Amino acid sequence: MNHELVESINTAKRCCNRCHIQKTFKENDIEKELAQKACKRCIDLFREEFDIRRRNEQTTNEQIETLKTAKIICLDALDSCKACDRSTPRMKNILVKLRD
Repeated sequence: MNHELVESINTAKRCCNRCHIQKTFKENDIEKELAQKACKRCIDLFREEFDIRRRNEQTTNEQIETLKTAKIICLDALDSCKACDRSTPRMKNILVKLRD
């Protein structure tokens, strides 16, 4: 994974965790918005990489499937954040599935 993607994933997990921790202290959704923005950036980066790899003839089907799976995980994480009641860090728990 490239540096920008790793940073976006870490930002999303960190903001999700802060949103969960601060649920009783702050009523605003700043951390939630930051987590969603970082997750959307991850989705865009995976989409770009998928398009590049798909056009490249040397890319294997396994690499393409890995990118599709990672993008789906990010989409699931974003959906879980939108439906979150802040009882658990849902986005973080889903994004943990992404490994280097």
